[in-house]
Amino acid sequence: MPQSLGRRLTAPDPTAGVVDGPDGEPEEHRRVLGALAAVPEVLAAAPRHDSLDAVLGWVAREAVDRFGFDRVMVLGLEDDRLAVRSTVFRDRPEEAAEAHENACRYPVELRPGGLEVEMLRRRAPALVDTRDDDRVWRPIVDHIHTPGYVASPVLAFGRVVATIHADACYSGREPTVPDRSVLGLLAQVSGVMLERALLAEELTRLRTAVRLSAGQMLALTAVDGLAEPAAATPVAGAAPAAPDRSGLTAREREVLELLARGMTSAEIARRLVVSVDTVKVHARNILRKLGASTRAEAVARFLRG
Repeated sequence: MPQSLGRRLTAPDPTAGVVDGPDGEPEEHRRVLGALAAVPEVLAAAPRHDSLDAVLGWVAREAVDRFGFDRVMVLGLEDDRLAVRSTVFRDRPEEAAEAHENACRYPVELRPGGLEVEMLRRRAPALVDTRDDDRVWRPIVDHIHTPGYVASPVLAFGRVVATIHADACYSGREPTVPDRSVLGLLAQVSGVMLERALLAEELTRLRTAVRLSAGQMLALTAVDGLAEPAAATPVAGAAPAAPDRSGLTAREREVLELLARGMTSAEIARRLVVSVDTVKVHARNILRKLGASTRAEAVARFLRG
């Protein structure tokens, strides 16, 4: 494991919550140590990913294949809800597909008092007992019939971008404190991988922007020169001047700045870790507030101040 990455990961306590087996040996201890030993190998073999969904899909598969969980569901943070991004069940793809479809219909609402809200607030992994606890998100929990699960937030650049939920239902055991620690470590690895993917994407974009900057500046200068006579001599029926951008929300200004850099809705969605539909809603609000009919017109008014 690279030294810089190792310093960022917080190793779980492998002795926490251990249970002695029939022969007196701590079974949980052995299992957790095995999972920890797999982390460097998993990192070394991890492919380069260029999007949030690719990273989260990889995490879900590794959690099942290498870290002892039977069912894993990864949810992405989208404003005031958690929307499912990836679902992997051990050797039961049909059940996974059904659970994924159900989770798509019922995204987790981040309501006050909910367990996920508390986990996101604390930014720490959680061990959840779902029995007789109204704080869990019943539309998903009741559908997959899980008595309990472990969950952890995934952070990138200091922001929560997703959550990982896992249980060991098929193995006939309930999740434990060591399971929580292992999933928390895997979530930290996921965050590092996601940051790397986003940095690579931003570097590519900056290189493209540098190549195009000269041509863009010439184009803007030409547009400003053509616009000057119209500004000096108003024409009846001409479009009104763009209103002050103070009417935009902070998120709308962020979307507009990314549009000005030439990003598509899909690229903005990946950058802000939201859905494409959410970006489109922000874009419509921007057009309305700036009195623009197209994104290009909105960007032109934004660049002119």
